[in-house]
Amino acid sequence: MCGVSGYIGPTPDAAAAVLRMMVEIEGRGPHSAGLAAVTAEGLRHQNRLGSASHLAQRLPLDQFQGRAAAGHVRYATAGSLEDAQPLVGEIGGRRIAIAVNGDTVAIHGKSVDAYRRTMQTVYRARSDTETLLHLVAQTPGNTLVERLQEAFRHVEGAWSLVALIDDTQLIAMRDPWGFRPLWLASADGGYAVASEDCAFSPDWTKVREIRPGEMVRIGPDLVPQAIQYRPVAPRLYCCSFERVYLMSPGSSGVFPFRTACGTVLAEEVLAGEGIPVGVSAVVAMLDSGRDAANAFAYRLGLPVMSGINRTRLGRDVRAFLGHSEDDRLRLAAQKHMPNQEVLRGRDIFLVEDSIVRSDTLRVVVRMMKAVGSGAVHVAVASPRITGPCYYGIATPTTDKLIAARMTIEGTRQHIGADSLRHLSISGFQSCYAHLSIAGFRERLFPGRDVCDACMTGDYPPFVPSTHTAKRVP
Repeated sequence: MCGVSGYIGPTPDAAAAVLRMMVEIEGRGPHSAGLAAVTAEGLRHQNRLGSASHLAQRLPLDQFQGRAAAGHVRYATAGSLEDAQPLVGEIGGRRIAIAVNGDTVAIHGKSVDAYRRTMQTVYRARSDTETLLHLVAQTPGNTLVERLQEAFRHVEGAWSLVALIDDTQLIAMRDPWGFRPLWLASADGGYAVASEDCAFSPDWTKVREIRPGEMVRIGPDLVPQAIQYRPVAPRLYCCSFERVYLMSPGSSGVFPFRTACGTVLAEEVLAGEGIPVGVSAVVAMLDSGRDAANAFAYRLGLPVMSGINRTRLGRDVRAFLGHSEDDRLRLAAQKHMPNQEVLRGRDIFLVEDSIVRSDTLRVVVRMMKAVGSGAVHVAVASPRITGPCYYGIATPTTDKLIAARMTIEGTRQHIGADSLRHLSISGFQSCYAHLSIAGFRERLFPGRDVCDACMTGDYPPFVPSTHTAKRVP
């Protein structure tokens, strides 16, 4: 689970532009950040542990002056600083930096580990991005652009990739299944790419998303060249969980989708047992639960109250991304502050975007009751997550997923809520009408365009051999 960005333009301030984009999307990966730029001295890069904001405070921008740059923010599913991106190598006499958002399932029909064993290469990192860099190096082609195209014709998995070549070329690539988003914008006489369009400055012009199976190459002449290096897959797998939780509220398509999820969830409450007796307000889990909570409350005719607020310390923290349970519980407690004046003696609907491990929700419900709230009824604006993700979200095994281990009642007891309900799968899928791939497909459909495998078990045709996901009633 990462974020990528890149910029190429007419003036030597590309690194500053990329650094600004990295900070805007640093919620996608707080564990390491890196930036590469084509300077007068060649391709220079610096990777650091910590967030993009941390890197921005320490990067000597005067040493990164150049017309093209690329950046990466990373959630560390594996490795340490050696795995931080962009990764840099020399191939065919040219230096290249690669930054990838996603995960690789297979290369040339083999698992990543099996393929690594076939390559006579010494690896410094544990991430599959280094394997992809070696794959490009061992793939024939007259240019690095040709090698990239040919290499990724033999990869199965999810990738939105930004590459920087030392002859001032910026490359953006998206896998043919469309798992991870990647946007293109025209910017200050040049072009920018990023995982989310919220990264772009307001005065830049959003062009479109990179299409599935497409490479966009922009050279020193600043003329984009679109290349369909692989056919668009017959069945797309745009990640629904990206829109539920990971994306910034300001990114395109997020507000209408989350609003629809909240509205449908409220309609399911009304069609079922109705509003619990005594409930007088709705409280949102911030920030990704806010849009759904507002729509949920509006449909039920209840006020939204700020019963849970963000602390200054936790404003840019995602507790979900903590390395351990203790770490996640600590982060959840640090970032949330219950409002006693709102909560005391009041029965509440608490609206959450999703439940993965339940660590954050368990802490928040406990905090609410500690300050004297009445009943806390949890409503989740997405279905239960019962299966792992092998395509770039940090849930690779079922033992980390509470819905794969517990029933709904068991989960309710575990988090300490008075009731727990989830948006149904059919209700969730009805909201896909609000999703799109801008400039390519203006409406997405279940079973054709969207991946919800972690909720439905409908996985892409390529999964690891260790895949054993099962559903708990």
